[in-house]
Amino acid sequence: MKARLLDDSLRLRLSRSEVAEVAAGESVINRTRFPGGTSLQFVLGHHAASQWQARISNNVVHIDAPSQSLVQWARGDDVSINAVLAVASDASLTILVEKDFACLTARAGDEDCFPHPADDH
Repeated sequence: MKARLLDDSLRLRLSRSEVAEVAAGESVINRTRFPGGTSLQFVLGHHAASQWQARISNNVVHIDAPSQSLVQWARGDDVSINAVLAVASDASLTILVEKDFACLTARAGDEDCFPHPADDH
């Protein structure tokens, strides 16, 4: 899982194997380690509620999506699924979860990515 943060938005890009995990009802976890023994984790999980949830606890960013919607997205052809969560009366957090496409110019790490739609090969 690749995570990108920009202001009040979080974008998670999932590889083919991670999307398969989501389709099977599993959570996807990514951890980045820092010197000194600390780490930052991102967890994309399922829950039975109909609303998305987001929280940070002990250096772990938890994104919980409605299981039915998440599985349907993972098994389907849609590239992304998203939610907008209120964080204050005048602010919101936008969450975008998408399938990660390979770069048009081949590079290491693209083996588990989805084929790029603009790639003619």
